[in-house]
Amino acid sequence: MSIVMLSILLITGLVPQLNIFIFGDYIYNINLFARLILLINLLILLLLSSRIDATDIGLKRALIIFIAYAFLTFFVNSVKHDLAYSLQGSLMYFYLFLLYILTFIQRFDLDKNLEKTFVYIAIPLAGLAIAQHFTANSILPLESANGQFKVLSWLFWDDGRYQVRGYSLFTNAVDFGIFIIFCLGIVIQKIDFRFSNYKNILSIIIFSILLISAYSTLTRNVYIGAIITVLSSIAYLKFKKRKVLLILPLLSLALGLLISLSGDIIQKSSINLSNSASLDIRQEIWSDIWQKISNGEVLVILFGDGRYQAEAGNNIASFLIDNSFLQFITYQGILGLILFAYLYFYILKNTLRRPKNALWCGFYGFLVAWPAMAVFNILVPQLAILTLLTFFIDKFSITGGVKNDRDT
Repeated sequence: MSIVMLSILLITGLVPQLNIFIFGDYIYNINLFARLILLINLLILLLLSSRIDATDIGLKRALIIFIAYAFLTFFVNSVKHDLAYSLQGSLMYFYLFLLYILTFIQRFDLDKNLEKTFVYIAIPLAGLAIAQHFTANSILPLESANGQFKVLSWLFWDDGRYQVRGYSLFTNAVDFGIFIIFCLGIVIQKIDFRFSNYKNILSIIIFSILLISAYSTLTRNVYIGAIITVLSSIAYLKFKKRKVLLILPLLSLALGLLISLSGDIIQKSSINLSNSASLDIRQEIWSDIWQKISNGEVLVILFGDGRYQAEAGNNIASFLIDNSFLQFITYQGILGLILFAYLYFYILKNTLRRPKNALWCGFYGFLVAWPAMAVFNILVPQLAILTLLTFFIDKFSITGGVKNDRDT
């Protein structure tokens, strides 16, 4: 049940599209129900555990600090803004809250290789995205009659004509791209390029389909993420020293920052997707936000003022950021960003202590790609849900488990 609920929350357009297909409009939003089911399931598993899994002490400590600060900022922000707005902001971290409960649950060694489920789901989703792009047809409804659901940025303007981005069953091409990036890392663990083995040939075919679907998004951030994920997943499989693998996310962040400052270089490129207009707009937004932050009160700089990039329906929905790091600073201040970086480090460190199977290969690749991609989009919920999903599947798969070396 929990896997199903997580999948529904991950594939962001699945429920709205089913609503439109069955009822003709977006009537039943089950996101809150899905979150409630996840919470109940994890609490039940915690109560049923005959022993406590004490292998993730460093990760638990980082989660406690981050969650405590998140709750503190929630109560403070509820005074500044209305309760509903503040609650929605806190729900961005909901999956990380659940991860804390999950780290206390013992492993259930069921004979399941659940990471294959990602690939089984990814193939038809990738096929749909490829069809959307190459037929220049969205195929699925782009919005509901009541306006509660809408696919964002599905058109791409290129050299005097519009092209359709592949977004599959998601609400935008970036969310779909993140899912495909994660699956690319999973599949690459299965490839050793010996064409005499039919399983390798099948893996290469699946990898190619996923790669084409990533291209169909026509989104540079997805391209950046795909390249970094593939390279870092290969490094994950080849390098034995963890110190090298711990450095790669920093290089990813440096690359993202370098690209964010290279508008003129991108504009001079002859690549089809090299128009820097969207990057120029982002740079103006980031500069304006940073100027307001730096000219503000010291307390606001340190602890934030509770604002975040919201969707339609909130009282300050026009607040645009498109940068995960600035999101943390505006919402929780520089202290919030530091605590998140601290938590990210322990998630990364914990990942590198796991057996090198396909699941953790894909997750590590995504973890490395995230800092570069986070420079250009708000990707906090996606990181949180994939983190929870990966740890959850590891708990229920005999291919998972933690090596016997604790973080002290």
